[in-house]
Amino acid sequence: MFLDVVKNCVLDELQERIRIITVTRETMKVLNMDLKYENSEKPMELDDDLEI
Repeated sequence: MFLDVVKNCVLDELQERIRIITVTRETMKVLNMDLKYENSEKPMELDDDLEI
């Protein structure tokens, strides 16, 4: 019983950290893409795998 509660808490925390990492990576991709766009004269192309 107690171990199930601990396991669920650990899993919830892990899922939240994974979500934060995923959002951070997507944000970095977008910022990187914006920076590349500002430094070039080509039209910006969006990545297909990026969901905003």
